[in-house]
Amino acid sequence: MIVFKDYKLLSLSEHKKLLELRNSDEVRLNSNDISAILLENHLAWCENLESGRYFAIYENEILLGGVNVNNDFWGVFFAPEINPFLKFACAYRFLQKCLESRELVRASVRKANKNTLDFNKLFGFEIKSENDEFCILELERLDFKTKNKKIKEKLEKFKCYIKGI
Repeated sequence: MIVFKDYKLLSLSEHKKLLELRNSDEVRLNSNDISAILLENHLAWCENLESGRYFAIYENEILLGGVNVNNDFWGVFFAPEINPFLKFACAYRFLQKCLESRELVRASVRKANKNTLDFNKLFGFEIKSENDEFCILELERLDFKTKNKKIKEKLEKFKCYIKGI
């Protein structure tokens, strides 16, 4: 079973594992902020988080990655060894949940991060603006529903739960 667990509900050991993954070169160097994050800074930051915005993703107690939505911008990261289908299905379910309560979701992606740009485009995101370093992508609720009908059918039996909303 897939569970999205709010950062506010994580134990210290879960925070350590999440931060280890986030600070890995593969994740960190593709993030908007490429600096390594110290545990004490991460924990202090989490204390002030609003519930229902940042989640660790687990499958049967195994950390798969993290996902968030903040000020209508979403972000996601996964451990490199995670099955691509699981990445896709988890991201789809999270976007589906986000778009229940908002008309639009955005993403800010490094232009050099082609995989993430393509990943977002799979769900119907479109590039709306860019500068030398980043692209801003947008996905409207209606576009998500119309562009992802086949995906929705294929994922009907894929269940996940969100703890903390």
